[in-house]
Amino acid sequence: MELEEKVVPITNAQEYIAIKRKQIDKLDSMLLTALAMRMQICSEIGKWKKENNIAITDARREETMKQSREQVVNHLGLSNEFVDQLFAKIVEHSKELQK
Repeated sequence: MELEEKVVPITNAQEYIAIKRKQIDKLDSMLLTALAMRMQICSEIGKWKKENNIAITDARREETMKQSREQVVNHLGLSNEFVDQLFAKIVEHSKELQK
């Protein structure tokens, strides 16, 4: 994913940093929106699991998610350790929502 950059002559370092921070702010907003959507879906799954007497934890699903993330993480050049920690927190919160 690439952000569209307007070709603007940058006159100093502060201006450059301000432009980059705006890009980061936009990405942060996108991440939070996606996370909120994910949590909504997790809540829906939790409700369905309760109604159908299905366990919240699905170790096979968690392992499948981890394996598919590893492929993406490696392709994107991200740290496996960082992404594992991040998703561990996301999954932990998702399970709390499903209780």
